[in-house]
Amino acid sequence: MSTKKVRAVTRGPKSSAVARSSVAKTATSNPPVPEQAKSGRRRDDKVHEAILRAAVDLLQVKGSGALSIEGIAAKAGVSKQSIYRRWGSTGEMLIDLYMDGMDVELPETLQEVPFDRQLVALLELTVRRLKIPAYVEILRGVSIDIQTNQESRRLYRERIFDPRKATAKKIIERAVEKGELRSEIDVDLAVELLYSVFWFRIFFETPKFSKNFAASIVDVIKHRWGV
Repeated sequence: MSTKKVRAVTRGPKSSAVARSSVAKTATSNPPVPEQAKSGRRRDDKVHEAILRAAVDLLQVKGSGALSIEGIAAKAGVSKQSIYRRWGSTGEMLIDLYMDGMDVELPETLQEVPFDRQLVALLELTVRRLKIPAYVEILRGVSIDIQTNQESRRLYRERIFDPRKATAKKIIERAVEKGELRSEIDVDLAVELLYSVFWFRIFFETPKFSKNFAASIVDVIKHRWGV
């Protein structure tokens, strides 16, 4: 997804009011509003959007450590119950925000190119997202919530961690079959090497990603296990 054209999505039919919303106006610096909510009941689009925009605004001003349901409710001008009807915690809300519109599978057209190009393309999906500062704060907030919230941890694995791990493993295992990588490769370790550097940068500094950032990570895999 292009960082210049992050789309704003709401829970319901498109309307002129939604099109004029602050979400659309600030799309290049803020993440879009996801379609998901905790239950299948129809929710008020304006309330849903106000909650998510309030969460993003607070993240950008105060950071992930200060985010709370109470603060989001006050900022959005809604009750806490309006939030809890949609999400069980701030972490669940942030996972929705982070994953909305993000691909975790590569196009079939890339499956026949060399494995290193496939891995670079896969990592670039995350690089492009984390070049937007709001998404960095979102992941910081998720990392806090999953330490104590089992449902957030389950959603994190289901929507963020497991799909990326599965896709990367598939690419690496296919490369072994083709003779591009040695059979003694530790696949799980290789996948951890691919993604651990993202978390290190998220936790300890303001992330900066050079043009060749993804390729540099993949080069480690090639150097260690390439034929």
